[in-house]
Order: sequence, then structure tokens, then C-alpha cells
Amino acid sequence: MATMEDMSRKRTYWDIEAKIEAGIIKNEPDGSGARSSDSGAKHPKLPNFQDGRDDLDISLTRFERFAESNGWSREKWSSSLCALLTGRALDCYGRHSAEQAKDYDKKLLCGMDNVVDYIDDLLVHTEIWEAHVKTLSELFKRLQEANFTVRPVKCLLGSRTVDFLGHSLGRGAIGLQDENVEKVRDAPRPQTKKEVRAFLGLVGYYKEFVPNFAAVSAPL
Repeated sequence: MATMEDMSRKRTYWDIEAKIEAGIIKNEPDGSGARSSDSGAKHPKLPNFQDGRDDLDISLTRFERFAESNGWSREKWSSSLCALLTGRALDCYGRHSAEQAKDYDKKLLCGMDNVVDYIDDLLVHTEIWEAHVKTLSELFKRLQEANFTVRPVKCLLGSRTVDFLGHSLGRGAIGLQDENVEKVRDAPRPQTKKEVRAFLGLVGYYKEFVPNFAAVSAPL
């Protein structure tokens, strides 16, 4: 069995052979290897972030003190500075946390009881067509006023049935998506604890459709 030392020696040998073929190292008449004189030109030194980190920290500290002395609000300049430092000056950081986004959606959809929102998905449900059109008009109006956009390719309008969050909705019933049922049916038999947990997570999404799910899955 090869030891780690043998493997390291072989790796070093292959590395030297590759550099000789590439012209980085050349054999001298006495048999010793010497680095090619033009290797520096072929392989320039890579820049090191640490070389300029101190200067960057000093500049940022000076800018922050200058902004505070002039009474600039941190919220107004920090996002532009972050975008500048990441190289995306035209795409300033302005995203909200999940909690902030949820609160904003709640205010946006206030009073619209027949609209369900989940993160960035919206579901409109009504009993009659006239109410459906009225609700959509109000929803689009609010989205436009809030400068929100929707992707037409992901929209489904006026449908009697729709797939939403892994469920099939419509005609007064909530059902299962066939493709997800097939995943459960075709899932391999778990052999380890990790695979058992993964399988329970897979079937647990539909546990409300399985009578006594807790008792049935307890042996697993």
C-alpha cells in the first residue's frame, strides 16, 4: 500500500515533469533543473487582497467620519457604498429581510381577504367571475402603485384549477399533485437514519391527507 509520503513524492515528480514540458523549468547541462529566465513574464505575480486592505480600511474610516460630520444619514449613503465596493454600482443593495417583506405584503394586501400570499406567490380565489375580475383589477392597481412587477409567463388567469405550493386547488377541493405523489411512490426504501428522516420529510408534506399519520409513521 502506498504511503502519503510516496503519493506526495509522485505528485511532485508529475508536477516537475509538467513544468519541464511547458518550458517553465529547463534542464541544465549538469543535470540540475533551473527555472526559465522568462517565467516571470509568463506567470506574473497575482495581486494580493491583503496588500490593499489597510488602505481600503483607512479610506472607509475617513469617508464615514466625513459623512457623519456633514450630517449625512447612514441609510442614504451606505447602500450606494456597498454597491460600489462590490463592483455593482448600478445595482445598489436595497433588499429587505423576510420579516420586512412579509409586513410590507400584509400592508399591500390589507382588506383583500380573497388573496393569499406566500413569499413572492399570490393566489386569488373567488366564487364568481365578476368578483374575480374586480379583485384582479384592484390587485394590479396596488402592485403598480407599489412599483411591483409580475412575470406574465408565471401568471395563470381565469383558471378553474391551479397548482399552488404542491397542491392542486379548484372546484371547491384541495388535492395532491400527481408528480409529487409519484415521487413518494417511487422513493427508494430508506436504509439509514438519514434516509428515514428524508423520507419522512417527503411524505410529511402531505400528512393531512393520511389518516393517523403520526401513528402510521411512528415505527419508522
